[in-house]
Amino acid sequence: MIIYHIAVHIKEDRLRKERFLGHITFDELVCTCDGKQEAVRRLIIEHGRSIDLSNLPLGGADLSMMDFSGADLSRTNLDGATLYGTCFRDATLHGTCFRGADLTYAILDGAHVERADFERAKLVRTSMKNTRLELAHGLATARIRAVTGLDKRRGKFLQALLACAKEAETKT
Repeated sequence: MIIYHIAVHIKEDRLRKERFLGHITFDELVCTCDGKQEAVRRLIIEHGRSIDLSNLPLGGADLSMMDFSGADLSRTNLDGATLYGTCFRDATLHGTCFRGADLTYAILDGAHVERADFERAKLVRTSMKNTRLELAHGLATARIRAVTGLDKRRGKFLQALLACAKEAETKT
């Protein structure tokens, strides 16, 4: 479990005061904020984009238009999350779960997606330049349309789809 060092800004008597909350967990931070999106925003503001956000329970969260460039989101649960226009440029997404997530207009340029799960994910107009998508899982069930940056000439995208189909066959 990751413990964060966090300070919360409180508006009191028309003055902006800062109160140190000490070391708290992400779940405690969500309780002090207005939901998961605000908690993640606060962590990025306090600690910068290089913060370790791995293993966070962000399933179903609306993280649209956020910038996770260079962040470590390894093994993060983003099941059913709304990630419309979210930027994951050069982010580490090893084992990240995008099952059923909406990645419309998302930017995954240069992201490390090894063992990431895109089962039933919506990839519409998603940018994936220099992304080794063939190492990801669940692409056979993803809704893919107008994705940019995939190397279709060398057959890597087709190779990824075939690998996912074989993976699905072995599970059944």
